[in-house]
Amino acid sequence: MNNLNYDTFHNQLVESPSTYYPTAIPPDPLQRYGSGHLDQDIFGIAVSRLSNAKQMAFVRKVIVITCCQLLTMAFMVFFIVTVCPLFQWLKDSTWTWWLPLIPAFIMAMIVIWQLYVQYFYLAGSTRSTLLSIFTVLMALVVSNIASKLVYEEAILVIVMSGFGLVCSLLYTFQNKYYFRGTLPFVCSLGAVCLSSPWLRYVYDMDPLEILFPITVASIVCIYIILELYYIMKVVTSDDYLLANIYFYVDLVYPMRFIHHFCELTDNMNIFPEILYPGDTRV
Repeated sequence: MNNLNYDTFHNQLVESPSTYYPTAIPPDPLQRYGSGHLDQDIFGIAVSRLSNAKQMAFVRKVIVITCCQLLTMAFMVFFIVTVCPLFQWLKDSTWTWWLPLIPAFIMAMIVIWQLYVQYFYLAGSTRSTLLSIFTVLMALVVSNIASKLVYEEAILVIVMSGFGLVCSLLYTFQNKYYFRGTLPFVCSLGAVCLSSPWLRYVYDMDPLEILFPITVASIVCIYIILELYYIMKVVTSDDYLLANIYFYVDLVYPMRFIHHFCELTDNMNIFPEILYPGDTRV
């Protein structure tokens, strides 16, 4: 009888060892965590965790700064092209045209990188001054290249992007809907498309010729909105200048933007009305 019980127990153990000794499952080494998976309230509450009114106020400040930068670029392009003697002189003088661009671009990169790295060690006035210097340097570079090579296309992209951002700015004056999901994209891209017939009439362009500026302006607006979605999760409401700096740092270093976009997709609530329509969300 004892032998029978022993044999039965031994056979059961061999056939299904997990019944008596559960298998330990190690953690997935490829599992990725977001940058904000730890509670960092000691440094301030992230914008995404504030009330809707405060979130909209933060987004409004960032968009106003970005619109001012686009306006500066557009003004410089118009100034260079409108002032005929200056434009003709620059056009005829190849070295005079291209020589200042490389130093200006290098200085702009140094300023924005130092502003990004040393942001929390600088006073508010110093941050604003450095960001203004960067804006002027980048506007100088963009306006020179645009007026020399792609004047009409560059103006159209800047103006259309401005329309898209202004529509996003108007969106922030309501508190019913949050700045998330697809609605900001619809508003911004709708403004870009609605501005195209008027601009096509002003510059006498074919429907196919206007497609390229529409596409580029739409990409600019999508990029800024996606960046805002991520930035709102990692900065406080007082860091609106830092949010604007993020746009350029991530543009120069695209892997940062790809990483941020991957973190946004970790939380599928980025597009709740598409991924969880109605009351079907679990």
